[in-house]
Amino acid sequence: MMLARTLGVAALALVVTAARAQTDYSSQTQFHGVMKALGKGMKGPEDYEESILPPGGNVILNGPLLPGVPNGPFLNGLDEPNLAVYSHVSPNPAVFSPRNVNDLLHSTLGGPNPYLSHVVLTQVLGDSLDLVIQNGTHTGVGFKVVSEHATIGMVISVFDTHNAPVAQYFRNGNPTGTNFFGVQFAPGIGRINISSGSNETLRIGADDIESWAFPVPAPASIAMLAVGAPLLTRRRRVA
Repeated sequence: MMLARTLGVAALALVVTAARAQTDYSSQTQFHGVMKALGKGMKGPEDYEESILPPGGNVILNGPLLPGVPNGPFLNGLDEPNLAVYSHVSPNPAVFSPRNVNDLLHSTLGGPNPYLSHVVLTQVLGDSLDLVIQNGTHTGVGFKVVSEHATIGMVISVFDTHNAPVAQYFRNGNPTGTNFFGVQFAPGIGRINISSGSNETLRIGADDIESWAFPVPAPASIAMLAVGAPLLTRRRRVA
């Protein structure tokens, strides 16, 4: 029994060590497993299904798309409280440059639309998409990479909470959003830019956006710790 327990602890240590070493994931199942092994909890996903746009609909929005702020068919803004979606003007992903006027295209499943669900894309060809993670405690972000009408290569640039570049990755995007991208960065992720690179003929987007962070202790748990600390100190002094 002791040997089995020791081997189990060693195996978990290997999983956690490997998880910290790897930074990006193409398997959503693997990404979720790593995040849970590290003790993180998921916020989201943001799937845009709170929109009241009917099937087969298309509507142009003024960015950004924010939580709690009404915007077209998003009567209460985004459901995910830690996310903001911007269309990015500059060809340089490191320079945060939101367009904010007629710059986001919201489409739904049905009619001529090739998508499998509600999506939000860049409206202006050549723009990239910014996912801004508004709470600096999130160290993991995942989403499905979406492009309009055809499969294209995407450039995904990750920035920390101070907008300093972390790394750049490549994924193919398609209209059905079958390709997943996940990334973790222990100091915290502040922004992710998704670009079509030199291909400026298609709109691009992201769907089912999820962010991961360590759970915040409940107020009651914090109070218990505050009460327990003096008691523990007193017992040590008595001993």
